[in-house]
Amino acid sequence: MSIRIQVNQSPGQIGIRQKYPAVQIDSRPGDLEVQHPPIMIDMDVSFPGIRIDMSKIYSEIGLKGYLESMKADAARGQEAALAGIARIVKEGNRMAAIEEGSGVIPVIAAENYRAEGEVETNVGLVPRSRPQVEVLPGMVKVNNRADLPKIKYVPGNPKIAVQKGYVDIYMKKTPEIDITVSGKWIK
Repeated sequence: MSIRIQVNQSPGQIGIRQKYPAVQIDSRPGDLEVQHPPIMIDMDVSFPGIRIDMSKIYSEIGLKGYLESMKADAARGQEAALAGIARIVKEGNRMAAIEEGSGVIPVIAAENYRAEGEVETNVGLVPRSRPQVEVLPGMVKVNNRADLPKIKYVPGNPKIAVQKGYVDIYMKKTPEIDITVSGKWIK
């Protein structure tokens, strides 16, 4: 007896359909507004200067102010008066000295005559002094006032759209088993 069994098998097939999820984002930038207030600058300026004092030079060449001239004349007058008093006292002491004799008066007269006739001559360059110069420095004071900038920001809202994905699994082909028996059966 010979029996033959033949098995034919065909596998099944699975089908998959899928759609991926999608995300769409539309975003607009935010609104930024910046205001810059102007900077305020205050400047205080004192300009440099030069002070020149020529009073000493003017007094040397004879151009004096009335107060200075009065003081110089008063000093010169006081000096001349004191010199005159000293001369008169000296002459009086000489005349009082009888032991010298009676010829003292003509000698004093001759001395006084010669003293008035003498003239002293000097040659010089005027002015002898330099002017006094003083430099006054200038100054610049800068004061500034800067206000902070004003910033206003409105954020942009994004728009988000989501499409759902899916997965569909199905039997594309069902599996099959085919069994056939061939041969003879003997009892």
